[in-house]
Amino acid sequence: MKKNFLSIYYVVMAALCLGTSSSASAVTTPEAVVCNGIPQALIFDTAAASPTVVPITMRVGANAASITPDGSQAWVCNKDDNTVSIINLTTKSVLDTISVGSAPMDVCITPDGRQAWVTNFNDDTVSVIDVATRAVTVTIGLPPGSGPEGIAITPDGTQAWVCDAAANPGALSVINVAAPHAVTTFAISSSAIGPSSIAIRPDGTEAWVANATGNNVTVISMGSHTVITNIAVGILPFGIAITPDGTETWVTNFGSRTASVIDVSSRTVVDTITIASTSGPGGIAFTPDGQGVWITNLGDNDAVEIDRATKTILNVVPCGASSGPTAIALTPDQAPTARFTVSTSGSVASLDASASSSPSETIATYRWNFGDGSPEQEVTVPHISHTYANEGRFRATLTVTNTQGTSTARTFTGHSASNNGSPSAQSSRQVTITLNFTPSTFTMKPKILSHCKKMFMKMKWTQCTSPTVSSYQIFARHKKIASISAQSGLRIFARHAPPINWRGVA
Repeated sequence: MKKNFLSIYYVVMAALCLGTSSSASAVTTPEAVVCNGIPQALIFDTAAASPTVVPITMRVGANAASITPDGSQAWVCNKDDNTVSIINLTTKSVLDTISVGSAPMDVCITPDGRQAWVTNFNDDTVSVIDVATRAVTVTIGLPPGSGPEGIAITPDGTQAWVCDAAANPGALSVINVAAPHAVTTFAISSSAIGPSSIAIRPDGTEAWVANATGNNVTVISMGSHTVITNIAVGILPFGIAITPDGTETWVTNFGSRTASVIDVSSRTVVDTITIASTSGPGGIAFTPDGQGVWITNLGDNDAVEIDRATKTILNVVPCGASSGPTAIALTPDQAPTARFTVSTSGSVASLDASASSSPSETIATYRWNFGDGSPEQEVTVPHISHTYANEGRFRATLTVTNTQGTSTARTFTGHSASNNGSPSAQSSRQVTITLNFTPSTFTMKPKILSHCKKMFMKMKWTQCTSPTVSSYQIFARHKKIASISAQSGLRIFARHAPPINWRGVA
């Protein structure tokens, strides 16, 4: 079965045809890295209607890619060379090439960006590489005959889930990321179904597996390692991806020339889209905002951009004659930075977040927590004012989100981060509110009014000129002893000794 399944992969790599270009407007997205069947990787700006494609010469059989969370490097499997190459996405050049096991089929980067995990089909192993040192730190053995192919890391970074593509019956292996890397293998069917690729819901509750020879998708509970359901799709499902919001799963069907769109909540196919004119929809990746999806067509030698809402093709990027593109990865969107200033006037605080910024996008929303227990407010402009009910010191917090949906949280669906959220998207500052407005006349004169020689204070109150003050509170030794309307002309007698102070209340 192992040899037969690998031969299916080689058949998938065989279709060759030249694609065409489209001038349709593109969904705003970052750079794409495409693995061609020939020894080449392509990089292009997916936001351009007619992007310039930058080719990079690779080792033989570039067939899978994953990008570090900071978007600085692409890691590419070279299946026929038994290596993994690292591409510097700034200089568009190969940094290093690392030897792994035989027939590396897939690679993914852990959510923290520290490790790369590579499946080796012929060796039944997984290579773990330290991203900083670029050295293989451990090689993990799987059951004989597993033929590991697709791999995904859980969003919390604690487990690696591996598709045992050649196993009979079809199976998955779950590996602890932490040493000693314990392996648990369990069947997901009663027959050989060729699980080939895997994606994980952003909340880490379910794994979705495309079964190449089973022509279906298996949904698995990650907590219990049990099959929830099987969903029929097209012929020879090849790639699988879950939207950043976790609501849809898309599957590329190589043999049917289509993509199946599955509603995650109902677990039903809600749409089927024709992708290729000949054969070979394979690699798939969503844009960070989840509004666009890119798919490689091995038979048509191109990559297509699809609008998720309308299910229409927006752009077609030729990848070169006889290129046979098999995989695609998009650089993650990086977190914005929240910054704001505060000025106060009485009970009113004016907050200005115009200094907030985002590396490649614009700020879409500003969410404010004023620190006084009032409801949070989310606005689309950087300026806001807030009236505090009482004086004191409050901690105002700003959280910004950019137009790609990136904020403080990282979105990870198993293979690469799509939104590399960071604490930088949130900022806090102290707001000090003082409500001591001066009335037009305010006198406090100590006066002995009785023979018991107790100290009394005589206070005369007249019209207050501040429109924001409704009343004044009188304090003796920090204890409130009276409250008077700001507009009253009353006199009060407080039976307390100095010091006596007062404050306005909005």
